[in-house]
Amino acid sequence: MIKEAGLEMLDEVSDFVFGLNQIKQYQCRPFKVDYVLSVIKEIFRELIEHEEDKLLVNIIDDELVGVLGLFTEVNEKYLQGMPGIYAKNDFQKIGNEFIRYLELEYKSFNMMFAYPKENVNGIKLMDNNEFKLLEIASIYELNVFVERLNKKIPILNNDDIKEAEIKRFYNEYQGDIYWTLNKIMADETSWVLKHFVEDGLIRASIFIRIYDDVSAEVFGIIREKEFSNHEVIRELLVEASIECQDMGINTITLFSEFDSDSSIAEDIGFKLVDTHLTYIRLL
Repeated sequence: MIKEAGLEMLDEVSDFVFGLNQIKQYQCRPFKVDYVLSVIKEIFRELIEHEEDKLLVNIIDDELVGVLGLFTEVNEKYLQGMPGIYAKNDFQKIGNEFIRYLELEYKSFNMMFAYPKENVNGIKLMDNNEFKLLEIASIYELNVFVERLNKKIPILNNDDIKEAEIKRFYNEYQGDIYWTLNKIMADETSWVLKHFVEDGLIRASIFIRIYDDVSAEVFGIIREKEFSNHEVIRELLVEASIECQDMGINTITLFSEFDSDSSIAEDIGFKLVDTHLTYIRLL
């Protein structure tokens, strides 16, 4: 039986997921394998206490056999595994039960899951339920200080550019993603944006989300079609990383789909730490 977990189950559910999450074959993104129990517990507490988010559990004969955290945007009909499905045994059966539940409760919502490549059961569950592979990315982390180079490449802040030009560029090149420019600008203090401008027009841009006092994530590096100036991309990443570090951030995460971006990140000091396969389906 699948039901919503309350605070009375917080410890049990957190312990269940913590034990599995330390094993790559069970891990679901966006969780990391090095998450300590207190981090998992706090994420689950927020899901339980949020009005629309859910912490779902599968109970058989009074035993906890599966967990699924859900981040929800009801108005936009969007769901994301926070994290995905955790189960010790009968993974496909338990996973199918969760998906059938989602199909009933959230019909016409877009549902997104993500896994590292080692979670073959999670990937098989996606294939068996006709989820589309949306992205294959390598995950890098930066924990060292980045030094500014003496390059004469103009990297500008939002305040240095007309708002209409920023909107034009992002509307044209950002693509169909959740974190649109409108959402970013509605919470501008949680983001770092840098732009490369030529002849008054943005040709490439980077946007980084600040999670807390010590961690941030590169959510995107956008460029015009066929734009391939690696020095510009490098300087965007350097300048944005320096601003984060000036704020006290000590861990910056980067998702890279492009070999060129990966080599640039490694050159700056980013280290490969994980993989991220994103799946999506209309329920």
